[in-house]
Amino acid sequence: SKLEYAQSASDLANEAEFLASLQHPNIIKLRGISFLGAGGFANGPKGYFLIIDRLNETLEMRIKRWKNNKRRRNRLASSFKTKIENKKLLLAHHAHGGGRKDSKELVEGNNKEHHDKCKLLIGEEQVDVGLQISSALMYLHEKSIMFRDLKPQNIGFDVRGDV
Repeated sequence: SKLEYAQSASDLANEAEFLASLQHPNIIKLRGISFLGAGGFANGPKGYFLIIDRLNETLEMRIKRWKNNKRRRNRLASSFKTKIENKKLLLAHHAHGGGRKDSKELVEGNNKEHHDKCKLLIGEEQVDVGLQISSALMYLHEKSIMFRDLKPQNIGFDVRGDV
């Protein structure tokens, strides 16, 4: 209906005004608007548009990828750990005249250290994403702007992987 179109047009124009006033590395940039500005709405839906940064992925998509990667890592780590442990135990068993206790502790220690490093690396990306989101929200709050529709589907990542 005409009323819905008018409300949507007004919302889009307001968002453009907000975006034009914001300068933060983790808030999408308004790169341009249609030549006629808000007057372009008189020409219908194609008469007004915004040019913004392209976002390649949403946080919702990234969370799914993190979950899939974690499952895959767990399967690979389990398989890898078993293969390496068996091979090292066999070699250590022969090298130490059959004594398994010391060699088993050594193998488990090495695998645990490797596993801890992997967990730290994976967690680091997630913490960095959280810090970027927090930084953007703090900036908005300093400007007395409250983002009321914060959800993973509304958080995007640019081509560099930045929020």
